[in-house]
Amino acid sequence: WLGWLRAHGSDQDLGETWAWMKGNRLLDEKSAGEVAWTLWDRRSYGTAYALWTDWLGTTQLLANTRFDTAPRETPFDWTLGSSPAVAVTRANGLDVRFSGTENVAFSGVRQFTVVPPGRYRLSAEVSSDNLTTDQGPFFRIFDPANPGRLNVESAPIQGTVMRTWIGVEFTVTRGTEALAVELERRPSQNFDNRISGTLHIHQVS
Repeated sequence: WLGWLRAHGSDQDLGETWAWMKGNRLLDEKSAGEVAWTLWDRRSYGTAYALWTDWLGTTQLLANTRFDTAPRETPFDWTLGSSPAVAVTRANGLDVRFSGTENVAFSGVRQFTVVPPGRYRLSAEVSSDNLTTDQGPFFRIFDPANPGRLNVESAPIQGTVMRTWIGVEFTVTRGTEALAVELERRPSQNFDNRISGTLHIHQVS
């Protein structure tokens, strides 16, 4: 029934069924995550966040900030996407290894959140080992419904960097309800453009 509602029911139908399942102790993490994703894909960001945090029993701007647990299947935890050119692994934080085989466009590390208007700062403790090319990985924070309304980036990380903090400050204005926090790398236009090296993300906040 819940699966049918996710495809055909209204947000109100989902909310009422959620409440009934919770009252009868029929909810589990899988169904909670699936409903959260359904509402998120419908751009019902606040409702998705409210139901997920109700299931979780806590509210947080970012989850799993040290990458010390396997991400949950929800918009409100990390998506960790690897490819033949980029290996992403959890190892006392997060290791992102570029193989040196492609001029890769990468955006495989991502988490969504819901925030009220205000002033925010994304901080990340990072280190790197011989990240090549003129295009290093960086953090991007944007409004997934309208990137033109909010779209900011940290400085790119290049070369070898000892463990340090980087950050970016931004203002969320009325109209922006949700944020995407994403690690990206843009393709280089240079001849020597196949990126190699390792970025280690120790923690984010």
